[in-house]
Amino acid sequence: STQSTGAKLRKTIFLNFSPPLRKFAMTTTPRTAMALDLSKLQAGKTQSHEEETDNHEAIELELKFPEEKTETLKVSIGETVQMVKYILAQKHNLPLVGLKLFFGEKELLDPLSLNDYPEIVSLKSEKIPIRIG
Repeated sequence: STQSTGAKLRKTIFLNFSPPLRKFAMTTTPRTAMALDLSKLQAGKTQSHEEETDNHEAIELELKFPEEKTETLKVSIGETVQMVKYILAQKHNLPLVGLKLFFGEKELLDPLSLNDYPEIVSLKSEKIPIRIG
């Protein structure tokens, strides 16, 4: 078949997402996901979703909601940002579309896992402050 490189890459990216998030991923940030995977591909550092999220070390996220409420959430450091958002949306009846997570001033991007952020990994033995926007 004569499928373009971009189309093949897009298909690979979305197949690497867990099935419940595949539809969500396809409607949120496909260009960002493609750019991120292209940079990993060029650097020779590609991993499947399963390989990236295979780190099951527990961490605690200290979540700060816009209304100043705080809560601690235990997740795996290998968990994707998308899944953390999904958990929050389900637990607090929040709209998934438009939900943003921030570590400091940096927005956490959906296709990445928490262990893709060196700043988060370095704090894994502490409560990690995450702001919800």
